[in-house]
Amino acid sequence: MNERLIHAGFLRRLGAFVIDAGVILVLATAVFWIWASRVLGGIPQTPTELAWLLDAGQAVAPGLFIATGIAYTVACWTPFLGGRTVGMRQVSIVVARQTP
Repeated sequence: MNERLIHAGFLRRLGAFVIDAGVILVLATAVFWIWASRVLGGIPQTPTELAWLLDAGQAVAPGLFIATGIAYTVACWTPFLGGRTVGMRQVSIVVARQTP
């Protein structure tokens, strides 16, 4: 690595976190709607189905968000995906070993 390394400060890391949180939110929402459509057999058609979906969502969403976040982070850190999350790529953060 002959590139000049720049310390990733607070704002740069915060930007990466916000981007990654947005990606995880979109992925978790998509997984939730896929789950809901399979459970209900389609998109909610009546107010009762929508109310049930919202109640179920309050119970399922936190665990789903955490599981999606863990899966996203582990998948992004694999060599196949470059070892960086989307947020890290967007703000140019690279994890480098400190050499003596």
